Amino acid sequence: MGKSSDTSPRKCREIQTLLLHSTFSQRSIAVRTGVSMSVVNRIKLKTDRNELLEANRLGKCGRKSITTIRTDRKIKNICLQNRKKSVAHLTTMINDEGIDISKRTVRRRLAEENLMGRRPIKKPP
Repeated sequence: MGKSSDTSPRKCREIQTLLLHSTFSQRSIAVRTGVSMSVVNRIKLKTDRNELLEANRLGKCGRKSITTIRTDRKIKNICLQNRKKSVAHLTTMINDEGIDISKRTVRRRLAEENLMGRRPIKKPP
């Protein structure tokens, strides 16, 4: 599971308002706002200590994508031309186009586009 971005300042203020001015439990606030209980608890502790509710990170964390939107589109188009080809064959075709990526990256990009490989069910003779 990948890392997600920080809770938005708007959602933090909403949680803080619900904590201060309502009788809802932390669990019900978490359900209402769509965050985990640990987020609500952390905001409550910061509010009790009079700390600022600022995000520490800018955007998402982790390694940047090796492919651009344009190369992702190119990978998708090559796959759609040859739907029955294996990932290894698709990777060699993509590398011939000048995009140097691995088989695993091709699998990830196709999964993002909901183009996952399937095997046909074996029918009885």
